[in-house]
Amino acid sequence: MKIAYFDCFSGISGDMTLASLIDAGCSLSYLKKIFKNIFLPKVDIKVETVNSHNLAAQNIKISTKEKGIIRTWSNIKGLLEDSELPEEIVIKSLQILYCLAEAESKIHQVPLEQVHFHEIGAVDTIIDIVGVVAAIEYLKIEEVYASPIPMGTGMIKTEHGLIPNPAPAVVEILKDVPVYSTGISEELVTPTGAAILKTLTKKFGELPPMEIQSLGYGAGTLSLEFPDVVRVFIGKKIIKKKTKPDIVKIETNIDDTSPEVFSHLFEVLLDIGTLDVWTTPIYMKKNRLGTLLSVLTNSHLANKTIDVIFRETNTLGVRTTVVERKEIKREEREIETKYGKAKVKIGIINNEIVTVSPEYEDCKKLAVLKKVPFKLIYEEVRREAIKEINTGK
Repeated sequence: MKIAYFDCFSGISGDMTLASLIDAGCSLSYLKKIFKNIFLPKVDIKVETVNSHNLAAQNIKISTKEKGIIRTWSNIKGLLEDSELPEEIVIKSLQILYCLAEAESKIHQVPLEQVHFHEIGAVDTIIDIVGVVAAIEYLKIEEVYASPIPMGTGMIKTEHGLIPNPAPAVVEILKDVPVYSTGISEELVTPTGAAILKTLTKKFGELPPMEIQSLGYGAGTLSLEFPDVVRVFIGKKIIKKKTKPDIVKIETNIDDTSPEVFSHLFEVLLDIGTLDVWTTPIYMKKNRLGTLLSVLTNSHLANKTIDVIFRETNTLGVRTTVVERKEIKREEREIETKYGKAKVKIGIINNEIVTVSPEYEDCKKLAVLKKVPFKLIYEEVRREAIKEINTGK
């Protein structure tokens, strides 16, 4: 699976995101063909390499003949739906634009259809969003991940005057997204950049395990003490193989406890799904005779197992250790004998049968039912099982 990870150490904007994907391998000529499918006045796009603190990155400049047009959400929605863009690009682009418009609608308390403002109406915003979606399609990226988002502080100047930084729309969009303050008095995150990541990103956090195939750097325009770029990693996701759950060994030293307690404890522990239970005679402090209780269980049952031990014994503490368990291949068969049916467990190594073990409970039931010594039942079941195996049944 091919994935992208956006490292937003200096923030994020729409043009930075698009520039990073172009730097990572998306064809600019392909994008220009895509943009021609949108019925907009002539749009000119230039990409140039810039240097930010000795780090080369791509910077995008967008110019258009469209001047003074205020577009609403409804207008932009119609514009993309009537375009000749591929359907999957239209759908994903509208999801991002809706995220942006919904935030502005809530902040300004106006109906969604009436939302109009420069940020969403600007042609460059439409180009940034459609371009990012098209670039992800071009690069065959299936999942998007991103780092936590850095936020600026202080106030920022807009066409409506001074507003708190980060902008209210950014804060609204980035609900439920991990963010942190940098203490920098600059607008590090734009509403467009926030909406792109919020809509496309599967998970925010550390770089996921991946084989990096390409990198891209998209430059912003701020003068910071570090590179004003967003970095994108593109590559193959490393999927961890499913492993068996951890096995936990729980032990405790117990004294002053009758054998009847252990008999009942064994039944309770096995009933809740523990793998094995056993006891070992030991000498404790002051030469007291005691019992070492040992339990093997899957990690998800550890707390439940410990609770049973505390309830059923007089111990005040337990020790836990994660252990590695090696197992051979197992099969289970039901064997027909002259006494009745009983299950056997068969152990196999390299296609060779090395153990044949009758099931204790089945043999016990037959012994009681037939009034035959347990050892005879056990031997009969094992003998019939070996005979069946040898004849290839």
